[in-house]
Amino acid sequence: MFSPQGKLGLMFLKHYACCSDNKLIEQLNSNIDYQFFCDISLGHHRLTSYKIVSQIRCELAGLLNISNVEKVLFNRWSSYIKDQDSITTDATCYESELGFPTDQKLLWESVDWSYGQMKIICKELKLKLPRTKYLKWKRRYTSYSKMRRKTNKKRTPLTRALLHLLKKINRELDNLENDFDFEMPMV
Repeated sequence: MFSPQGKLGLMFLKHYACCSDNKLIEQLNSNIDYQFFCDISLGHHRLTSYKIVSQIRCELAGLLNISNVEKVLFNRWSSYIKDQDSITTDATCYESELGFPTDQKLLWESVDWSYGQMKIICKELKLKLPRTKYLKWKRRYTSYSKMRRKTNKKRTPLTRALLHLLKKINRELDNLENDFDFEMPMV
């Protein structure tokens, strides 16, 4: 239904209108100027799938060389751009699984990764896994992470314990590396 120019036009309209995919389709259905800009004519027909905007965005992301497109557009429109040093980006393009990095979360990820490396090495060398309190602190960290209000009274002991556990696991990894002349795999 959309030509290549129309797909690009739709992405420009999304930014220009500052609206969600749903609102953009509603606007496209009701505004003849938007249809003209996107190189389509709906007539009495209406677009019902709001996912089409996301599908077009994904298709363009795979096909377009954004660096070249930016250069061409900037060269053409630079005389009309007031703030040439600023960048505006559609937030729907970014990964939504980003988390807020707290000290405890970073420590836990370090402990978890180090413990996983220790398990891999011990399995490779056919050794018994050294004793740690990993499972105990895994349960405690999980319950801590589910708490709504994380007070200093809960945060401080957990931080100390995770630091201690990380130090212990790293010491065990160093011992394994020294005893068996084993180089750590980078996974």
